[in-house]
Amino acid sequence: MINELAYLAIVFKIVGSLQGIIGIPINKLTGVLFANAFKRNDKNMMNMVYNFVARYYLISFGFTVSMIFFSGDMIIAKLYQINIVNTVFEIYLISIFIHMITSIDNWIVSIYEHYTIFFTENLLSIVILIFGYFMFVKNWGIIAVVICIFIARLIHNLIAMIFVKRKYNCILYPHKMFFPVIFSIILSIIITFKFSKDIIIASLISSISFTISFLLLYKFDKTDKKMFNLIVEFFPKKQAQS
Repeated sequence: MINELAYLAIVFKIVGSLQGIIGIPINKLTGVLFANAFKRNDKNMMNMVYNFVARYYLISFGFTVSMIFFSGDMIIAKLYQINIVNTVFEIYLISIFIHMITSIDNWIVSIYEHYTIFFTENLLSIVILIFGYFMFVKNWGIIAVVICIFIARLIHNLIAMIFVKRKYNCILYPHKMFFPVIFSIILSIIITFKFSKDIIIASLISSISFTISFLLLYKFDKTDKKMFNLIVEFFPKKQAQS
């Protein structure tokens, strides 16, 4: 059990570090833009920034999942010399992907200080975690821990998503990117399965297959171009101010 807990802590640390790295390019920029758009009640800007964040998370986390789905456990085993627990890394990696692409609505809940929604989200998350740990950890071990965390986070985000979509009709989730990303992830995993024992080949084939599949399926639109131009214009201003 000690070995399993140590492995789980390493998985949390590695995936958490990836979250932080992926979030660096947009967290500060989009946070400011998002808050300002809501204060001005600029519905077009609200939807554009929301869409940019959602699209960025979809493509960046989708690419990451594809690249390290098979190689993650092998990297952990080589770096830390610890026995891996089958499927735990993969389940947690996918759970973080789903958590990130469904978490954007909580920004809106936070900006407008909808404390009732926050209370409901957190209360249900705690109840789910306690119930899941009590009922399943004894028999399933750390796999139950990962699944319970995943379900609690998903419920937490879905409450915010339902609330925001009902209250703010101007904000639309980028479904057109959602399906190409999901399809590309599944396709890359299937293609890479035969090479899953080799870290370099698995990562390379997964990355290439995901990228090619996504580019064939997805057509970039005006929102993508506007947000790219906005970022290009924003950073020189920030550098000049500093």
